[in-house]
Amino acid sequence: MPNSQIEKIQDQQENQRSNMSAKATALLLERIVLGIYRSRQSNEVQQLQWSILRYLEDATQRQKTIGQIASYIGLTHAPVARAVNVLIGRKLVVKVKNPNDGRSQIVSLTSKGHKMLDADPIYGITSEIGRLPVDVRHLLNDLLTNLIMKEYSVAESDRETNTDS
Repeated sequence: MPNSQIEKIQDQQENQRSNMSAKATALLLERIVLGIYRSRQSNEVQQLQWSILRYLEDATQRQKTIGQIASYIGLTHAPVARAVNVLIGRKLVVKVKNPNDGRSQIVSLTSKGHKMLDADPIYGITSEIGRLPVDVRHLLNDLLTNLIMKEYSVAESDRETNTDS
């Protein structure tokens, strides 16, 4: 077999190993996320609802509209509005008329919502990450930030393509 064919096969094998490694890493990330939200019971707070509660804990008053929440989370208005309505039903959040814009409402945590955040399942992985050496935490943060920025730029590009059609 000529040298060029051997090199081509070796390149293909290396590429396959690289792709398998990337896929394995992506699957590990998926398992981490799924592991954080072990409970799938409909009567319990779900992943999107936890994201909303966390967002509301840190957002300014102006950022607490459903539109702002949806934009931050990267979803459309409808699923966020449904999740907020479930949280209202559970008395974890309330909606009041936005004094600066009569077309929207401000969503705020209730005291029960604040207390619920004490049981946030994200704290398990947070403490594990906290045990990592500082340089590894910074590297992990940089890598994940890079991935999410690429994902958002692809999603934004897809949205622009779909709206242009």
